[in-house]
Amino acid sequence: MTTTLAAKPVRLLVTGPTGATGAAVVRRALGDPRIERVLAVSRRALPLQHSRLRLALLQDFTRWSPIAPDLATTDVCIWALGVSQVQEPDEARYRTITRDFALAAAAALSAANPLARFLFVSGQGADPTMRSRTLFARVKGETENDLRLLLGDRLVIYRPGYIHVIGGREKPVWNDTIARPFYLLKPLFPGFITSTVEVAEALLHGALGGAVPPVLENRDVVRAAVEYRAGAGLDVSP
Repeated sequence: MTTTLAAKPVRLLVTGPTGATGAAVVRRALGDPRIERVLAVSRRALPLQHSRLRLALLQDFTRWSPIAPDLATTDVCIWALGVSQVQEPDEARYRTITRDFALAAAAALSAANPLARFLFVSGQGADPTMRSRTLFARVKGETENDLRLLLGDRLVIYRPGYIHVIGGREKPVWNDTIARPFYLLKPLFPGFITSTVEVAEALLHGALGGAVPPVLENRDVVRAAVEYRAGAGLDVSP
């Protein structure tokens, strides 16, 4: 991978800004002068204010027409909205949040700006064959397939493994506490463990035009984060 600076400031749209990964993306983006605007799309207000941060309140994520003008000025959508299978075990509801919301946003964005790119946070183990017995793997794989048909090479898929939460999350979940010790094993398992900071940096690297593959597995995510930090003149250590 090589670092490629954006030719012009980038205007981002970030979903899931109240979640652990989405919030990390917003924080990192606001600290990067190459990001001209961060449009955070959420159902509720954010505990953060910044001159380059705009909030768009959207109650129905299957209907994006209320913010169509904002979509027309968006260069890159970072799709960090999601829910775990543990949090939402109902298949119909999980599929609506995971697939239907993302497809509706991608379609609306493509209609408003056919050149806009879409960076989708999927997950390690996503199964594009849709044969998995695991709800997460099957629905994430289906969503990847449908987004690829709609967006072609404007889609980049990120498949991180276990994401350690740095900086906390608005609504803590019980499995964060149980999984936290696994982060200490990160040096031994670089293919399976990352953090919200690294995922955010890897997403911004892709958003800014850095060289990334069409599908980033966990090792690629970690590598892209290092590339981002180098390009931003930051310490490359996580």
